[in-house]
Amino acid sequence: MLRAVGAVVSGWGHHPSRAVVIGFAAAVLVGTVLLALPVAATGGRSAGWAAALFTATSAVCVTGLAVVDTAGHWSVFGEVDIGLLIQVGGLGIMTLATLFTAAVSGWLKLRSRLMAQAETKSLEVTGIGRTVRYVVLFSLVCESVVAVVLTGRFALGYGDSSCGVRGVRRAGRC
Repeated sequence: MLRAVGAVVSGWGHHPSRAVVIGFAAAVLVGTVLLALPVAATGGRSAGWAAALFTATSAVCVTGLAVVDTAGHWSVFGEVDIGLLIQVGGLGIMTLATLFTAAVSGWLKLRSRLMAQAETKSLEVTGIGRTVRYVVLFSLVCESVVAVVLTGRFALGYGDSSCGVRGVRRAGRC
């Protein structure tokens, strides 16, 4: 039985578009499970499966929709989970998978290059690793600049001692 399931599942990722869909579904599933944990919500009570699923899906799809007040309902653990899901959705599952593959193996197989090409909508297969690195670097630099600007704005505008935390928390959501 397990071999049959394994054979079916292993055949799903052979086409780049299927791999992208499976990657997004896996990110939503992991995010849902993490957000449903009691530690993810303030007060130590579980958010419930529906709220966790909706929030994880919204974060991976980078829609910004929420069924609960994000700042008031989620604990730091939950907010970090949501932030990571936003990063995964924003950068793209295959971009991150390609970067991880390149970091681990030092080179990319043709299949990985084709999947990254599909995710980044590149016209050629060569130079995909470099393109993926540039995408990740550009995203991190932009988010860092926004975090610094927001931190300064919160410090000047509100005189709040937690302005650094607020700037970083909001930077990934702009």
